[in-house]
Amino acid sequence: MIYDFYGFPEDLYRVQYGCPGAPSLAQRRVASSGDIIRCNPSLGTDLRQPEVSIAMRTLSSRGWIVSSENKAETKGRPIKIYTLVKPINEIMDCIENEKREEATTQLAMVQKLREYIR
Repeated sequence: MIYDFYGFPEDLYRVQYGCPGAPSLAQRRVASSGDIIRCNPSLGTDLRQPEVSIAMRTLSSRGWIVSSENKAETKGRPIKIYTLVKPINEIMDCIENEKREEATTQLAMVQKLREYIR
């Protein structure tokens, strides 16, 4: 998930968030919501349920994942299983290109505003 983060006090830009990432999860084509939520050395996403739901809804709306449900081992909600439709690198390339285009558009607007005040 990509967050736009600007306009805050300078100290907030120096905050480091030490989540180790999830390289082993990124290489898998199929994962459950529990796999994504867990934070351990092999996965390390450090995401919580609302964040996973938002991310999965976004990925699903873009056609990048499909989901199915399996019965839980205990009584309770079924376990969601997510499958990537595209390789993660293609998804990341698409997100990066979109963010570059957004940045280019924003910078062009800033330049236009500068021209107005000259």
